[in-house]
Amino acid sequence: MPAVGFSTGALFRSDLARGVNASRALQLEVIELSALRHRELVPLVEFVGTTDLTAFKYVSLHAPTDYTAEQEVAVARTLETLAKRHGWSVLVHPDCFVNVN
Repeated sequence: MPAVGFSTGALFRSDLARGVNASRALQLEVIELSALRHRELVPLVEFVGTTDLTAFKYVSLHAPTDYTAEQEVAVARTLETLAKRHGWSVLVHPDCFVNVN
């Protein structure tokens, strides 16, 4: 049976801990950690570094949508580092790419 989960941002805007706790309470096995706004990216990195997410069989990261062209490379590198370290997927809105080369 396919697994179902929620985005932390859809459950509790800008509150990763509450979103994760609600998903745990619902015994969900899938979660999307949301950093939909650029200002949420650093808190997401810090949260991931201090939170046990092993109860989830599938974790994905939602990339910010409001970064500038100057921030794009740093955003991509940050998400790439997390994704590779944990084996997670990253979801990105395709219309947010600024540097397409």
